[in-house]
Order: sequence, then C-alpha cells, then structure tokens
Amino acid sequence: MVCSGTAMRYFATGLIFFVTTLTVCAQTARKVVFFTGEKDCGLSRLSNNSGAVARCSTIPTHRGDVSEIEQDGVALSLAFLDDRKYIVVAARISNSKSEPVMFDSDLWGAAHFKSQLAFYAGEKPIAAETSIPSRDLIRQMSSGTKLENSLDTFIAEGEKTSEVREVRRSDGTRIRTTVIVPDRSAQDEALRKSEIRTKNTANEQRSIRNNALIAKYVPANGFVKGLVYFRRVKKAEFILLSLDIGDSRFIFRFQLPKKKA
Repeated sequence: MVCSGTAMRYFATGLIFFVTTLTVCAQTARKVVFFTGEKDCGLSRLSNNSGAVARCSTIPTHRGDVSEIEQDGVALSLAFLDDRKYIVVAARISNSKSEPVMFDSDLWGAAHFKSQLAFYAGEKPIAAETSIPSRDLIRQMSSGTKLENSLDTFIAEGEKTSEVREVRRSDGTRIRTTVIVPDRSAQDEALRKSEIRTKNTANEQRSIRNNALIAKYVPANGFVKGLVYFRRVKKAEFILLSLDIGDSRFIFRFQLPKKKA
C-alpha cells in the first residue's frame, strides 16, 4: 500500500482506515501535521517526528478565517468556501528552501462525514474522494451547458401556436383561416437563453483557468497559489481534508455551517 497516486483515489473510509493510512505513511517517512488552530500544532507521533512542532495560526478576515501552517520551510495558507455546488479551497504554498517542493493538488483528498460526531465515532464517510481537476471541471461545465441548450431547443421546436393566414381555394377565391405553426417566439427565447448560458459558462471557465491551482511544484524561495475544487456532498456537515506537499501530509477539518430550519 502507498500514500499517493492511485491509492489516494480510494481515500480513507472512516476513522479506522484513516488511522491505518497514517501508520503506513509513517513507515514511508511522511510527516503528518494536524491543523488544530493552536500555536504549536505538533506533528503526529505516527510520523516519527514527535520532537518536532509545526506553527499554526488562524487569521480572521471579512471573508472568513484563513488557516496557516509553517513546517520545515513550507508555509501553507488555506481558506475554505462553500458555494453550494463545490467546496472551494483557496491555497497559498510558500517555500523557503533552496530546492523545489513537489505536490499534486489533483490528489488532495476529502472525506465527507455526516457530522463531526460521526467522524469521532468511527462511522464511515458519506463519500471519500480526491479533488476535481480544473480541466475536468471545465469539461463538465461545457457538457452541461450543451445539454441544457439542446433540451431548450428541442422543447422550443415542439412548441406550436396558431395564426390567421389567407389561403387560395381551388376556385380561385381567397379566405382567411387559422393554421397551426411552429412558435417562433419560443424558438427565439430558447436561442436567447442558450446564448446567455453559453456566455456565462465561458466566463466561469475563464475564471477557473485563471485562478485554479495547476502548478505541480513550489519553486525554491518562491510560492504558488490558486483554487482547488471538491464536490459538495449533500448531508455532509464535516469534511476532513488531506493535502500532501513534499514529504508532509497536512490534515484540516472543515465544519460546514448548519442549514437554517
């Protein structure tokens, strides 16, 4: 069993499996850092670094709290956003080392639990998966927009209306009669909606391309930043995030606000 790559696609299922994963990571010298919000987070004993500490802090902002960890030359800042469709993680990774630090945000994992109590009780998560790569997210948006446009067009083509037309009879006389014809206004409205939908999707895709965290390493004495997207799972109020950066695994807890009754 390994701690990255394909194994991350089957991220921890429940507390027992999660602890087992940490044990295996310890055997491969991966340091495990739990964000607690306290100044001295500490490294997991499972990582054979019981004497080391990591520095944690929480910075309140008008858009929510920013969680920060500094450990062994790497500083990680995270902010979380629930936009109903996705859990968005805004990440900034700084590297004060003289060599690059490797990571792959496509392999960052999330375990979605019904509640924090369910997690501590050892219940299995509702879902456990890795992040949605920005390229996949853009592709999904294109497919969804095309499907919605096609449905609107199909429905509009089936819409009918009546109009009065003058027709010539066989004896040469003309009469006015009511005939059933395609509803042009419905087709025009479907076209208008499709154009607006396509434009909005293109703008969202452009925003994702410009802001997604697509880098695979942090340069020496440099930093990278961007957004990482996770699926928003219904009925999940507590999320455990696992972020592998260099030889460390950072664990964050994210409590979603309870829905108003």
